[in-house]
Amino acid sequence: MTRPTGQRLSFAQHTHFFLLALSFLTRLAPARIGTEAELARSTIYYPVAGLVLGAVLTTPFFLGLFSNTPFLQAWWYVAAGAYLTRGLHYDGLADICDALGSGPARFHAVLKDSRLGAFGALGLCIAISGMLCGVYALCLSGQYVVLLLLPCWSRSLPAVLATLSFPHPDATLGRILFLHPQKQAALTGACFFMLSALWATGGNATLLCLMVTSGCVLFTRSLATQYGGYNGDLFGMLIVLAEVAIPVILAA
Repeated sequence: MTRPTGQRLSFAQHTHFFLLALSFLTRLAPARIGTEAELARSTIYYPVAGLVLGAVLTTPFFLGLFSNTPFLQAWWYVAAGAYLTRGLHYDGLADICDALGSGPARFHAVLKDSRLGAFGALGLCIAISGMLCGVYALCLSGQYVVLLLLPCWSRSLPAVLATLSFPHPDATLGRILFLHPQKQAALTGACFFMLSALWATGGNATLLCLMVTSGCVLFTRSLATQYGGYNGDLFGMLIVLAEVAIPVILAA
């Protein structure tokens, strides 16, 4: 499998790749058709798509909606986020939890099973409740900028994982991402993460965010190494882990 060399893109191509990423990750853009190579190149816009999602989720907060009831703000943020992303990343988390609960011998067989098992349901309950608690704490302290940036930060991580690991032979999304080098997307996302986190939270909190996201990436990478490479479910799990861990660690 070979990777294509880079080439300068036009504004129309950049727009196409951005809308491709936005339509793949969210409901905020109409479905678009792209080749596998275009889907691979669109990953550099995943953080931008996340920023658009964050803006939609937090605009009501900046306008004062539910300002006296931070728990309702947190519920809106989590529920609307799940709806606007079609539950895409939660589905990946549930699949991985079910596969891990089944044991190494049946990991890939269970991963391909679309039914939700006990471990998947348990993983979803823990993740959603943890995210709800963390987001509530951020809403309570008025840290809406962090919530604005959170979907952007989490969606910068799949490119990092793709850079540090390798795709599973049967993984469609993993194979597609391999078509275009992910180092540029990973570096761009990491730089924006550091700069925006410093601006939004300060030095100590940025260090905490960096530590917890690095832990999420390394944990997911260890699973990819153990089970033969990364796939779309691992990417989804990584995004959810980051969106739970960052609010919780900042609220601690």
